Amino acid sequence: MNIITTKTKLTFLIVTIISLVGQLNAQPFKNKHYIKEQFSIDRKIQRSNTDTAGWTLSGNFAPEFAATGNIFIYGYMGGGYVYGSNVDSLNVCAQGYMNTNNSTAEINEILFFVGGKYENPNDNVDGTIGVNIYQMSANQAFTYDGTNWNASHEGPAGNALASEILNISACDTTGGLTSVMLSNSIYVTGNFAIEFDASTFISTGDTIGILSDENGSGWEYAFHNFTPGGPFMVTNSAFGGNLNNNIAMFAVIGDNNLGIDSDEFFNGLQVSTFPNPATDYLNIQYRLEYPSTSVNLSIFDQTGKIIYSDISYQNGNGLRAFNINASNFANGKYYLNIETDHSRITKSFIIYK
Repeated sequence: MNIITTKTKLTFLIVTIISLVGQLNAQPFKNKHYIKEQFSIDRKIQRSNTDTAGWTLSGNFAPEFAATGNIFIYGYMGGGYVYGSNVDSLNVCAQGYMNTNNSTAEINEILFFVGGKYENPNDNVDGTIGVNIYQMSANQAFTYDGTNWNASHEGPAGNALASEILNISACDTTGGLTSVMLSNSIYVTGNFAIEFDASTFISTGDTIGILSDENGSGWEYAFHNFTPGGPFMVTNSAFGGNLNNNIAMFAVIGDNNLGIDSDEFFNGLQVSTFPNPATDYLNIQYRLEYPSTSVNLSIFDQTGKIIYSDISYQNGNGLRAFNINASNFANGKYYLNIETDHSRITKSFIIYK
């Protein structure tokens, strides 16, 4: 009986996937997006010589988010959001990242910028969102050639490398970062994607929207699908070829990649911060693999506000060490961002007094 049930379920899944892809031939999502709100990155993080665009993953991962400084909340015709959940139940989206050096990265946290949410007052359920990380592989995502959908584009593939749950009540819409810590750090070599799965909102009646950047700034690394495990579509194809942008989902790199005592450099940098948690002083050490004309350092809090910045010039590839007075920092989590001519790294640390 169990074997028959399993086969039946598998057959149903295959038929469902084929049916869904077949239904997409008419491009039902074309022109269903609109700009609900637009603002400058200055609303969150001031972009200057000492601000290294803290919304990026790291220096040698692409694409970079909001390189033009413009941020958008895209609404969905009929209700909801393009990135998040909407009336057509297109509630699973993902953002891919290209690892340009094919480095092995330790990831221990995922960050989101949430632009809006609605919690259904008629139920007592705290809606849940699945947060997953996938490896990317060739010919996994569908694109539209004007007649048919074809699995011809790199996209999320295989089983999730990490899976966590985020409650809608924990999503910050006041301008702060929404953080999801991984239960266990993972190591990723090559390209990967972060998935935001709000499919449970179909039954709970909740709605959520994630920020994105400007149309035309993407690498066709934003994806959508109907159900977890179903076929991913390249978002730009799904929305008629005029929504090629990036979603505000980012990964934080763990300490094991970056330590001064490591034998290897990650994206051209070795970085250590200690103690962690820190109280009144934070010690920062970094070593460059290649000389850089300048090194930009910034610290921002969970609202995206820059609370410390510094720039140094003519840096060779030796060790640099200095202390930061953190006596005026409130308790909480912070992010250190270091940018050189060649790379950028974002790390997290805790202030606890």
